[in-house]
Amino acid sequence: MTSKTIVDGPILIYDNTCSPCWKYAKIARRLSRGRIRLLGHYDVTDDLYKIKEVVFPAGYDPTIMSWLINNRGAYGGTAWILPLTKEIILGFLFGSSRNTSKLGVEKDKENNNIVACSRNPGWFQRMSYFLKNTKRFTF
Repeated sequence: MTSKTIVDGPILIYDNTCSPCWKYAKIARRLSRGRIRLLGHYDVTDDLYKIKEVVFPAGYDPTIMSWLINNRGAYGGTAWILPLTKEIILGFLFGSSRNTSKLGVEKDKENNNIVACSRNPGWFQRMSYFLKNTKRFTF
């Protein structure tokens, strides 16, 4: 199975244990009118395991940053800003064929493990890591 066959549309993999992270993921999904599919790093789903297995090299830990995965590659850190913007514009212009009523983020509101990273001293370190680092895996 190749990465192009497993990725049927843009996917944003984010830290679903971090409050600001799931908030920006929810905003990205809403702005793209449901075009972007959301998966949390810590979701226990077969889809997530398959995607991580196919997209990322063996031994690589993708949980160090959020990822936008589309049919061209996986973009992490600052590398996903332009592809994410493109997907949001495409979703805004053309909408989505997906059912946007429940795409995964709603359950995070009930998750007791969400950390308010914005109040955590590690938030500044996390943001500076995001701004300094970028990673890309092309297909």
